[in-house]
Amino acid sequence: MSLKVACCRSSGLGLMAVAVLAGGGAAAAEAADQAVIEEVVVTAQRREESLQKVPVAVTALSSEKIADSNILSSQELDVLTPGLVTTTVNGNAQTYIRGVGSQSTVLGTESSVATYVDGVYIASTSGAVFSLNNIARVEVLRGPQGTLFGRNATGGVIQVVTRKPQQEPTLNASVTYMNYETAIASVYGSMGLTDTISASLAVYGQDQGKGYGRNIFLDQKINYTNEFATRGQLLFEPGERITVLISADYDRQRNDMGTNRQTLAGTRTILGGQRVGGPYDANYDFPVFARSHQWGVSQDASLDLGFGVLRSVTAFRRYYWNNHYDQDVTPARIIDVVRDEKTRTFQQEFLLSGGTDRFDWTAGLFYFNMKASIQPISTEAAPVSATNVGRFSQSDLDSYAAYAQGSYAVTDALKLTAGVRYTKDKTTLNGALVALPGHPLAAGTILASVRDLDLSASKVTWRFSADYQVTPDVLLYGSISRGFKSGQFNLTSITQIPTDPETLDAYEVGFKSDLLDRRLRINGTAFRYDYKDIQLVQVAPPPINIQTLNAAGARINGAEFEVLAVPPIGAGRLELGATLTLLDAKYTDFPGSPYFVPNPYAAPPPGVTCANPISTAPGGNTSCVTDATGKRMIRAPKWTLGLNADYIVPVGPGDLQLTANYYINDGFYWEPSNRTRQKQYEVLNLQAAYSPADSPWRFRIFARNLTDELYYSSVSEQAVGDLATAQAPRTYGIGIDFRWR
Repeated sequence: MSLKVACCRSSGLGLMAVAVLAGGGAAAAEAADQAVIEEVVVTAQRREESLQKVPVAVTALSSEKIADSNILSSQELDVLTPGLVTTTVNGNAQTYIRGVGSQSTVLGTESSVATYVDGVYIASTSGAVFSLNNIARVEVLRGPQGTLFGRNATGGVIQVVTRKPQQEPTLNASVTYMNYETAIASVYGSMGLTDTISASLAVYGQDQGKGYGRNIFLDQKINYTNEFATRGQLLFEPGERITVLISADYDRQRNDMGTNRQTLAGTRTILGGQRVGGPYDANYDFPVFARSHQWGVSQDASLDLGFGVLRSVTAFRRYYWNNHYDQDVTPARIIDVVRDEKTRTFQQEFLLSGGTDRFDWTAGLFYFNMKASIQPISTEAAPVSATNVGRFSQSDLDSYAAYAQGSYAVTDALKLTAGVRYTKDKTTLNGALVALPGHPLAAGTILASVRDLDLSASKVTWRFSADYQVTPDVLLYGSISRGFKSGQFNLTSITQIPTDPETLDAYEVGFKSDLLDRRLRINGTAFRYDYKDIQLVQVAPPPINIQTLNAAGARINGAEFEVLAVPPIGAGRLELGATLTLLDAKYTDFPGSPYFVPNPYAAPPPGVTCANPISTAPGGNTSCVTDATGKRMIRAPKWTLGLNADYIVPVGPGDLQLTANYYINDGFYWEPSNRTRQKQYEVLNLQAAYSPADSPWRFRIFARNLTDELYYSSVSEQAVGDLATAQAPRTYGIGIDFRWR
């Protein structure tokens, strides 16, 4: 039986995984004798290239690697990716790469790390949280992407590439059952409809019957995830020169993870009380309602013109987010928030690429429109309070960009690359702040309003790099680049001054190497960032609620390493991997940084200025300011380490596959004040899978967060106190997979 290896798997897992699916122990043993690290193809420069030849820091993860590591969603890639730290709040993604990311999940704002699915930009931070179903690979590009991608990104890019329809009939299915009464099922099918048309359909569902915790006051389950997702695709190939891919997807989530918050252990609620229950429990009177769904359609068409390939990507997406939560997290009715938000996006991109033996080039045009609206956000308190307000607002963004990049081979070993991009953004804001019943003014009174307020920005960004092929298996490279993100309005506080654009200049050197006859791969980078006008967010006292601001500047120095080894062994096939990130990230200029001082206090901490020199309040925090210059940046651990092992060995009439992932994060600060800190944490995931010979079935047992480590997905300092949401505890379960062709 022949083994067919896909071109774009991320590691030596390819031979192993195919052996498991195709032929049992004998095939696996034969593959082990000749096991090498296979070539990986990525699209980090918007064209297919070998991972080891691209002068960009990029991690590529195959669908097999993700599945064997028990990664279920886009928020769990940290354990396999250097420099990546992912947190969530209110069901929204907060993604950081090398300390660069976005705190804000306010409607209408965009992340500093851009997410794409098949070239379609996912603008909403709630839309960037989704299950990883029906994928071919995930590429994580580290560093500013200011030339070739649709939207500018100061931190990096996460590209999700889905499986494309194929003529040969294919059927994959999986069923998993975990503790907390969690059931997960997925199915993927693909086949040819005619000689020139093929189709695929993917369906995913997750139902968690028991939450990780309970709302003690209301006696309700909390901290659970339910999701349903589907994606259909049609691939038209009427001739050798043209292909058209049409996609449609829908994702619905009932996910209150990040919406339920508990008072951080050792701190006080606004009423002066301590935390009630465990870290996964809550104790408040306003029931949480957390629901989101998104859908989209897209067309990706390519035409071979002979001298180059013209590609057109057209996409329309809608996002809906409904979130109700108790902001004070106490049984008293103090601050209850209702957020109903909608986002609509449209993008059109034209990409033309070609090349000769010495010169490769890419040029493109990009248009993007985003309409975001709040209908409404309401904050209510009792009996009479100025916080009883409703916020109605809408923003309309138009973005235009033109870009080009070329690479010239000066010699057979030396290549120079230059890219440039011009971006012009314009955002218009309309909105009103209205009194609700219980406000000192009559209900319906317009407290503030804006009409057709414009915010414009334009910027030239660029990238220059040089790479030198020392030997066929060793590449050295260096680059300088600039990333940019436009200033943004705060739709929850329409009278607030918008943030300024942020820019990041990056200087990077690196190497990529395949050694020992392609049994050892070592890639490394060292970088320095000059980061200006960093966009941050602060949870302010009501009725402002959320305040956005700029930190003047920061400097980031760091290094990353990725190691992959396939050592020769007596039986079976062993793959060992490691990732290491070292980071020194500090604010170089940040006067007037927010600082919340826990109540009560006799005097503010040294270097902190408060309007009230003393506070006798029983709990919560007082909003003050400090100079954060020299303090560490948020979500920027000094180091992270990931270790993984995958061993496949013939056992009886089949193959046994053992997979382990171990991740250590040194810890990081949640706010620029450096007062609240995520302590160092370790996560261990294990899986054992058995595949009978000549069978499409596979049987799995697994454990995630085996040591039941307590760490957090969000911590925020607010006037009502220090609030936290814990990441998932230990989970374990069994699964059955069916793969036919």
